[in-house]
Amino acid sequence: MRIALVASLLAAALSTIPAQATEPEGDGTGSGSGKLKAEKKGNGKCVIKVGPNDRVAQDADVVIPAGGVVESAVALRGSVIVQKGARVKKAVAAGGSVRVEAGAVVTEEAVAISGDVRVESGGRVDGEAVSLGGRVRIAEGGVVTGSVTSLSLQFAGLDLERELREKIGAEVKCQVEQE
Repeated sequence: MRIALVASLLAAALSTIPAQATEPEGDGTGSGSGKLKAEKKGNGKCVIKVGPNDRVAQDADVVIPAGGVVESAVALRGSVIVQKGARVKKAVAAGGSVRVEAGAVVTEEAVAISGDVRVESGGRVDGEAVSLGGRVRIAEGGVVTGSVTSLSLQFAGLDLERELREKIGAEVKCQVEQE
């Protein structure tokens, strides 16, 4: 009983982070100005406002290809993959992982909820690397210049990560609007 309550409270507390990753009508990729904003409307629906330099996806991976420059890359129930030669200011995956490949740079934050942050050899995070319910994995030759935080969600043999992943999957559905 207490574990379910803790998992529900954790999911509610984190709802603003995963709510940033959504799928608009069309091809499943949102794009916007670089100022992602999540709002909860009076009817309980989540609306994400994106700008032209943002990339978001729901139930899919967000891949930033070589040469790509993105303000925010966010995936809900998917991973964010920053490929060689790409630059991303903020990379967030809720229900997935963030992977920073060799030659790729995340200039501020790499955050995974219920997944890992992986910095490959030659990859770089010029800021924080945070994993809630996973691990931050830095390969030899990978660089994180800010703090590294990994928080396990297992307690007394119970898996709060699974509970959180189920909450993310069942309760977070958002609509994307161009700003």
